[in-house]
Amino acid sequence: MMIVDDICVVTKSKPVITNGLVKPRLLVVQRVLVWGLGVGNIVMADTPLLYDQDSHKSEVICHGEDPGCQECTEHFQTLQHWPVDKRMLPYIEATGFGALYRVQWLRLDKPLITALVERWRSETNTFHLANGEMTITLEDVVALLGLRVDGDAVTGSTRGDWMELARVLLGVELPPGSFQGDRLSLSWIRGRFSFCLDDTPEEEIQQNACAYLLHLVGSTIFLDGSARGVHMAYLTLFEDFEAAGRYSWGAATLAFLYWELTKACMYIYSLIVIYTFVKSCVTNLYWYFRWNARRTNATNPGGNLVLYRTELDHQWNYQVKWQPYLVFLQHLPAICVEGRRIWWSRTPLICFEIVELHVPDRVMLQFGLEQVTPLEDVEHVTRISWKGRAGEDWAVYHRDYIARWEARAESVVAGRDGNGAGRGGFLETHPPPKKTGKTRPRKPARWFDF
Repeated sequence: MMIVDDICVVTKSKPVITNGLVKPRLLVVQRVLVWGLGVGNIVMADTPLLYDQDSHKSEVICHGEDPGCQECTEHFQTLQHWPVDKRMLPYIEATGFGALYRVQWLRLDKPLITALVERWRSETNTFHLANGEMTITLEDVVALLGLRVDGDAVTGSTRGDWMELARVLLGVELPPGSFQGDRLSLSWIRGRFSFCLDDTPEEEIQQNACAYLLHLVGSTIFLDGSARGVHMAYLTLFEDFEAAGRYSWGAATLAFLYWELTKACMYIYSLIVIYTFVKSCVTNLYWYFRWNARRTNATNPGGNLVLYRTELDHQWNYQVKWQPYLVFLQHLPAICVEGRRIWWSRTPLICFEIVELHVPDRVMLQFGLEQVTPLEDVEHVTRISWKGRAGEDWAVYHRDYIARWEARAESVVAGRDGNGAGRGGFLETHPPPKKTGKTRPRKPARWFDF
């Protein structure tokens, strides 16, 4: 018995009409192995790729229920109330957050976020769109946030003497009410450390910088569902500013975002933590600075969820800009472009208890390579929470995944130059339609039209 071929089968359900609105039709993709015993003897064994479909939001939408707009939480505006003293800047730069701290607030478009979340698949860590699979990659983290990706895994123990840690690194005794469980109140951090006097000693400047960094990550890249506190485990990583600058904050950020998207795309959840990926804006040179403008939402299509769903379901191939950062990569900080090949690495992403897989082989067009059928499916990773596991040392628990992350340079995906277009046998693409005025452009290939 031998494998003859590896193909995809797509099941399409009929559109559901509710209150006069057409709901997106459910698309279920299955991997099918074709086994040959000789001519005329073929046995097909179905192994579902989207094994979480029963709990996915698209399942309830298909059955006529519309969960509506996603509830989003963000805590970014609070950073505007913390003016950064220029004496703190060297410490912020040393940790690799020199770009992130400049990010400004941008109004959230909840309908757009909702439409994207509905198309996120936790089984592949990609968005399943009309033009194929797309995802947020390590390159996006670098270009949008200016964070290091080629560094040590962000991990460690989630148990410690937090009172003693605060005395050593923050120089204060934590008062009652300033923390709950293992989380320190963001409002208390802001109220206690958001000012420096002209005669403030250097040691206190360092303590204020440490508190600011804890508040920064707790308000942006590691914002939890409550948006009120930040886990004290992150404070342990700022004990040495230079050592903190060697962590892969970008990989940890992406792991955290994948986990939040995974929770949000399930219909039993109604909340997604939104942070700087939907507010990619800072100042001056980098790509994310381009959105650093007032009223950037003034020209959007009205924040209409049904419209966004329709537009995503009928997107033309020529409307996708697969490599939007090419012009701006040369202006990125040095810490971003170090180990640039890691952007193409098929590797685990780690942030304490979170392990998610980075799968560039499924979105090779985003790297200017020809998309071919992936050689292997995305392995199943058991997602766990640190709730009830306060004493866990995640560096030990995830040591196998951490070893794979340390060998990330050996897992770089290779491919042929696709000039941003070729998909090989994975999905046929078409050039943009010519604007003749009368000729209706040909409908583009869809990711389910095999």
